[in-house]
Amino acid sequence: MFQLISSFLSNRTFQVRFGSTLSMTKLLENGTPQGSVFSPVLFSMMINDLPNKITSTSTLYADDFCFWESGSDVTLLNQFCQRSLTKIFDKSMQMV
Repeated sequence: MFQLISSFLSNRTFQVRFGSTLSMTKLLENGTPQGSVFSPVLFSMMINDLPNKITSTSTLYADDFCFWESGSDVTLLNQFCQRSLTKIFDKSMQMV
């Protein structure tokens, strides 16, 4: 299974067409192929534990993740959200 996923995500390239002009080929450095049935499954597996990593209220739906804070002190809410964003960023950097 690991070999299948690895080959599915490795060495992917893309080009952009605008009218009759085709861009240079670029290597995809991250992400999953758009339109693939397998992509949402891999994405969901990757982010499934995010709610456990942050203190903010959060939800997962299909290929979306959302977190929020509520209250009247905007400065404090900003600090709470920044703390969650930092934890998410740190988690994503561990996967690279």
